[in-house]
Amino acid sequence: MKLAIWLWYALLVFFRVKKPGRAKPFVISIAEKQIMADLMIYTLDLGPVDPDVVEREVTIVVGGNTTTTKVSVDSNSVEVSGPQDAEASLTIVDVDDAGNKSVPVEHSLVLSDTVAPGANAVVTVKDVKEIADGAPEPPVEEPPVEEPPVEEPPVEEPPVE
Repeated sequence: MKLAIWLWYALLVFFRVKKPGRAKPFVISIAEKQIMADLMIYTLDLGPVDPDVVEREVTIVVGGNTTTTKVSVDSNSVEVSGPQDAEASLTIVDVDDAGNKSVPVEHSLVLSDTVAPGANAVVTVKDVKEIADGAPEPPVEEPPVEEPPVEEPPVEEPPVE
C-alpha cells in the first residue's frame, strides 16, 4: 500500500502537478491509519443480574459511533469492537419482567492490545553426526615447513684469453 502511494506521488512530481506536497501528507495519513490500526474485539461479561431481570439494554459508544443492543440474560455478554487504543463506553440498563428499568450503569475502557503473540517456535533437527566410542581421532598433520631458499655464491668463470 505504501509503495502504491509513493508511486502515485512520483507520478505527480513527474507530470509536474503544482504543489504535490499538499497531497502527500493527506494521502499518506489516510493510508497509515488504514495500515496501522488493528481492529480489537473485546467480549465482555456484564456481571450478575437480579432474578427478575429478563434482558439488558447495552449502549456502546466507540469513536463517536453509537450502538444499542438488547442482551439476553442467558448469554449476558456483549462484543465491543473498534480500532486499537480507541476509548469505548458502555451504558447498561437492566429490564425486569414488569418492564421496569434500572438506573444506568456506565463503564469505560480502552481497546488496547493485550494479546501476546503465539509461541510458534518449532525446533527441527538440521544435522546429526556420530563419533564412535574409542575411535581414534584423525591425526593432525602439521603443515610442511618451507625452508628459505639458500643463496649460493656466484660461480666465477676463469677469464678467457
